[in-house]
Amino acid sequence: MPLMVICLTSLSLNAQLSLKFQFNDTCNRKIDSLYFVAYGILSSSYRSVGDSLQIQPGLYQITYTGKIKGKSMEWSDNLIITNLTGADTTVTIPRILKTSTFNTTKTYSFLYYYCNQLANGLLIDTYPNGKTRITGNFKEGRAISKVKYFNINGQFDHDE
Repeated sequence: MPLMVICLTSLSLNAQLSLKFQFNDTCNRKIDSLYFVAYGILSSSYRSVGDSLQIQPGLYQITYTGKIKGKSMEWSDNLIITNLTGADTTVTIPRILKTSTFNTTKTYSFLYYYCNQLANGLLIDTYPNGKTRITGNFKEGRAISKVKYFNINGQFDHDE
């Protein structure tokens, strides 16, 4: 399995916290590049510079964008960073990823991929703990039903 390691650094008033992120890809995709943005739920937003990020402790939604076979694929996760956060954090890249394009009608359209192939049929992706992560029905990469997203505990989060 391809594994990409990215280091994040968190600063607090008392001490500096170094986080080591490992990205696990169950589809064995070759990831050409990866960047991420941490959107603070109650604070500022931070964007990675290369493979590092200076960040304060807090609750963040992190949006990852990876370039895979020339296509920008994106996904997001929630992450709590505290002074007690462990030094190693493994992020599993979902099997279902999406690309977005801004079209002539000035709206975004999405194509969904399942392990680098256009998504087809009813697909369910799971977290490493076995809980449902994403589910949707697709035809030639287009969603033909709502795509539903779940949190790490398997509880419904949102749909699109």
